Amino acid sequence: MLERLLALPEPYDQGGNTYYNVSPLDSMSDESAESYLREYNHWILQVLNIHEAIPGHYTQLVYSNQSPSLVKSLFGNGAMIEGWSRLHRAHDARRGLWRF
Repeated sequence: MLERLLALPEPYDQGGNTYYNVSPLDSMSDESAESYLREYNHWILQVLNIHEAIPGHYTQLVYSNQSPSLVKSLFGNGAMIEGWSRLHRAHDARRGLWRF
């Protein structure tokens, strides 16, 4: 199964890098890879990247790592993290950034 992952620096490592990784299809059979790519087509990838990357989790977590509050940096609020991504995904859809 293909996985997506945000690799983040530790709290207060403000100079650290954040990566949005997508695993390769090499381990899949041709049939499975073709099926997966049909599911994750151009349109779904737009939604996925807005949710996971910019302005989604990636952006929110980069800024949360810069919080002056040690508590907020160490203990993320799951509702805030997921809500941020969903809010921006909905906002971008209303602005017409996706063309279905």
